[in-house]
Amino acid sequence: MAALVSGAYVVSSNRVGRSRGGTRFGGGGFAYTPRGRLLAVTATRQTLCKTLELDPTMAADAQRAYPCYVPELA
Repeated sequence: MAALVSGAYVVSSNRVGRSRGGTRFGGGGFAYTPRGRLLAVTATRQTLCKTLELDPTMAADAQRAYPCYVPELA
């Protein structure tokens, strides 16, 4: 939802597994396009980093198309 309403790519990274102190980290990472399409996911068995090519025109197009987008004032 954050990608859709902001018209921006959303990328999240999170640690997976347990720390030496026992803290459990639940996470994999993910990346979404400005239109809300899932680009990539990491998980416990796929923890290496991902390289993504991002298209800045996709974000601009998504911002113009979203019905409630309010442009930032410079």
